[in-house]
Amino acid sequence: MPLKTEQEYIESLRQMNPRVFVNGEKVSSVVDHPLLRPAVNTLALTYRMARDPQYEELMTATSNLTGQRINRFNHLYLRPDDLVKKLDMVRTCAQKAACILRCMTGEALNGIWVGAYDIDQKYGTDYFQRFLRFANYMQEKDLVCAQGLTDPKGNRSLRPHEQEDRDLFLRIVGRRSDGIIVRGAKEHITGAAASHEIFVMPSRVLTEMDKDYAVAFAIPADTEGLTHIVNPTFKHASQKGNLPLSSKYSTVESLLIFDDVFVPWERVFMCGEWDAISSMLFAFATTHRHSRCGCSAGVTDILCGASSLAAKYNGLEKVSHIKEKLIELSASAETYYACGIAASVLAKKTASGVYLPNTLYSNVGKLWTAKLFHDSTRLAIEVAGGLVDTVPSEDDWNNEELQYWINKYLKGKASTATEDRLSVFRLLQDITVCGCSCYWLTISAVGAGSPQGAKLMILRETDLKFKENLVKDICRIE
Repeated sequence: MPLKTEQEYIESLRQMNPRVFVNGEKVSSVVDHPLLRPAVNTLALTYRMARDPQYEELMTATSNLTGQRINRFNHLYLRPDDLVKKLDMVRTCAQKAACILRCMTGEALNGIWVGAYDIDQKYGTDYFQRFLRFANYMQEKDLVCAQGLTDPKGNRSLRPHEQEDRDLFLRIVGRRSDGIIVRGAKEHITGAAASHEIFVMPSRVLTEMDKDYAVAFAIPADTEGLTHIVNPTFKHASQKGNLPLSSKYSTVESLLIFDDVFVPWERVFMCGEWDAISSMLFAFATTHRHSRCGCSAGVTDILCGASSLAAKYNGLEKVSHIKEKLIELSASAETYYACGIAASVLAKKTASGVYLPNTLYSNVGKLWTAKLFHDSTRLAIEVAGGLVDTVPSEDDWNNEELQYWINKYLKGKASTATEDRLSVFRLLQDITVCGCSCYWLTISAVGAGSPQGAKLMILRETDLKFKENLVKDICRIE
């Protein structure tokens, strides 16, 4: 059965040799580096849960390619129910580890599947058969694949071919009988250093002058010429005790440098078809925004639970304005999730056979995550109070000279152990003040695309003419 164990995943990373830098230093082992290990732990969780009977139905699916049981993160969306289960899986994983890192694997698989099929229909190419073989390989080996989408862009007002430095968007710089050569960079790439493979696709629609930028492919994460410059969420190993979430589970974001990287033809899924890339980008963006509805709900569940415990430990759980804030936190999580459910149930089948979540509700969900998550962190801080920022460190607590005074003056409700109270406040600090807070505040706003991009998609999917006619009928306007 193609389901790796947690340890098999970790050992598979040990067999790889990617060129990775953290804080300017070359990393000899991704698995053993203290700032990268939390990301490895996060992805390892997806393997552990898939083999846990409690989560087996949620975390696994039957492959339509092999007929075997596979990790749901590598599954194709063959019916609306697959999207519902994907949403529930992402939320459940996020409740344990916040950003789960692996959602991009399934989103890229389904996005490129749709795009390669459509390109073949237009040009008579064989990209779809190539990608079918690659998808089969991904499922059989139970691999993690990061998604390389965002280009550095340079001057945002200029198209790729107009840039002073043409490498500011990743492009084809050579074609050979056995493959292509690419040069450029991709930034904000989640989980790449702890992944087996890197998917790459264009980040925007193109013109004929930009056809060298119309390229999609997959390469191993340790391909020659590929460099990972990594920014880990967990930044200080000495702070492990003070960051209960991000020291155990967190993300890594990479600037990927493609220095004349060779890609064999069997791994190329688009090569110059500049006028046929929209469906690939659309499919990936829509499914990624659908996942945001699940992960944002899961992280807000953690915020809500921690805020509720903080209120109880402070003796304020019955105060009306505290209850009101907890209601808002819960409502935010369920708003994201409800948008995800609507997008799943109203999914549409593509010509390639897979289902894509409803575009309107996926983007509405994404827009609400951008609007409400910052408010959620504010509400959590208001419920808990200033100790979220000033909570003594674990080292302070472990100092025998200080522990007596900390225990005496920071106890809170008499029935609550001071150590438990401080642990909850450190978790809130991790999510709202330091640790993974910067990541979540940023990704809630611009992760899975900008709020403006989501608004444009919402406007595109809104039938304003229909709504205008409703008013005309009421007002008897011809």
